[in-house]
Amino acid sequence: MNAKHLIAIPIIICVTTMCVYSTLLLFNEKDRTFPLSHQHPAIVKGIDFLKTQVDDDGCITSVSVTAWVAMALASSGENLSAWGTTKQYLIDTVDLLNESLATDWERHCLALVAFGVDPTNVSGIDVVERIKGFYAHGQIGLENNSYDDCFGILALRSCGVPKNDEIINSTMNVIQGEQQPDGGWGDVDTTAVAILALTAYEPLETTSQVQKAIDFIQSKQTEEGGFFSWGCTNTASTSWVLCSLSSLQENPFLETWKKNNHNPVDFLLELQQTDGSFLYSENTSMNPEWMTAYALIALTGGTLVTGP
Repeated sequence: MNAKHLIAIPIIICVTTMCVYSTLLLFNEKDRTFPLSHQHPAIVKGIDFLKTQVDDDGCITSVSVTAWVAMALASSGENLSAWGTTKQYLIDTVDLLNESLATDWERHCLALVAFGVDPTNVSGIDVVERIKGFYAHGQIGLENNSYDDCFGILALRSCGVPKNDEIINSTMNVIQGEQQPDGGWGDVDTTAVAILALTAYEPLETTSQVQKAIDFIQSKQTEEGGFFSWGCTNTASTSWVLCSLSSLQENPFLETWKKNNHNPVDFLLELQQTDGSFLYSENTSMNPEWMTAYALIALTGGTLVTGP
């Protein structure tokens, strides 16, 4: 798994209550709807699988995977009160985050908000200020790394930081300036995340920049219906794309998103195993808890479009 997949993806956050909800946009094509309902068998099976992976202390595999699971639970409509040990685990592990890695703090911030935890006071730590502390040279985190810029915007917006904030404005300018002539930001994953950041900044605004990004993503769709990145058509990249489409209210069941009569939703569902987990790719099982969290967020319409 490439390190880029360590960074987070997707949910709608209600800032006033610090609760996280999935986007409930309904798209019809015959008898099919998107996003999948919380009662859909694939979603129920995925949640049931994750329940079997929780350690006594609330951890699911690692700090980072636990954060992704938290977002998946919120996006899938789970009763979060039943996951108290996982919530406490996220609170207790704030001091384990990498002090020099912005994406650690951004991902954890989104997970905390998913569980209704005030990110400005987590055991005395203000996670929002920590993220702002990575701002330098007009952007958040490392130079030449779009991920910490994009997720910095998503995390700050999830916490109610207005889009006219200097850090958000400046970082957004950097992200926009990094789009390549082919419409992408280097690869499918980064391009999908950039769309999420763009729509968090200007919800549902259709621009030529966004259209070029969509065109780039479409060029990477394979005959299986999923998206190719990092050497294969995989769950992670396809999940990122579905989240970006949800942020644009794009219908993945339309002919536009079909290849060989398969769409991105079909691709993900075909990779779900009998135990409810999701494969990384057709021939690879890797980090099943992580891939399951990604798939659940994507299939339930998770996105990070927020803000007052």
